[in-house]
Amino acid sequence: MKFFRIVLHDITEGTLRRPYFILVSLITFFICQRAFYTFSGHGIATIGDYFIFCMAGIEPFQFGMGEQFRFPIQWIILLGGMLYTSLNYPRQDIGTYGQQMLIRMDSRMTWWLSKWTWLFLNSLILFLTYIVTIILFSICKGVPFALASSPDMTDLLYINYWDYISISLSGNKVKLISIMLPFLVLFSLSTLQLLFTLIISPMFSFFLILSVLIVSAFATSPFLIGNYAMSQRSTFMIKNGVNPCEGIWILVIAILIIFIVGAVMFKRTDILPVENE
Repeated sequence: MKFFRIVLHDITEGTLRRPYFILVSLITFFICQRAFYTFSGHGIATIGDYFIFCMAGIEPFQFGMGEQFRFPIQWIILLGGMLYTSLNYPRQDIGTYGQQMLIRMDSRMTWWLSKWTWLFLNSLILFLTYIVTIILFSICKGVPFALASSPDMTDLLYINYWDYISISLSGNKVKLISIMLPFLVLFSLSTLQLLFTLIISPMFSFFLILSVLIVSAFATSPFLIGNYAMSQRSTFMIKNGVNPCEGIWILVIAILIIFIVGAVMFKRTDILPVENE
């Protein structure tokens, strides 16, 4: 019961009383508005095309080909905004309610596990906000409620890239590359950010995690997990992208490794300096 009480406290104090999900909704709305103007006059876009557009990222960058790098600003802002929502609360909690619970229960593992549960639920709330915003926008604009993508919209995404597959993706594939994989990337990077905040300042931790996304934009690699949050990097759409099915396993393994390493470090880390801040 104590564990669930801590998680409920975390959701209340770390998510509901810090309504960052409103900011996520606004960012998603403006991206949808940009998608609407991009798609206008180029055929009929489905709701699946809007999901793909919001998490599009950028096509693989070709080094040495005289190509100018186009920074995926909307993708960085959306995922970066989601990551920022979980930045400060865990550190602040250690100095207040979390400190009391650590003393009462004498169990650091319970605190660590509760913060992981909170991060999962916080990420889930953010993605539900992202999904609902796209659905409401699509209803208001009269967008066909079909998750399958349109080849015409794929052509628009890859207007500056030649090696892509102009096909209609099924609804399941659209959900995988624009919802499930980005969610796992967000959760894994949030947990890594939590681990870093035990060692360094929260803001420096945030910039370190943000650098993972930026490096992922420059380089297409299965080991740069930011690639799995970009629908344009999927092998469903390009030949030299990252495999979404392999990405699920890589992300799950990464999450488990971060959990174990973090648990060991948290048990051995002196948190008194944090408590006295």
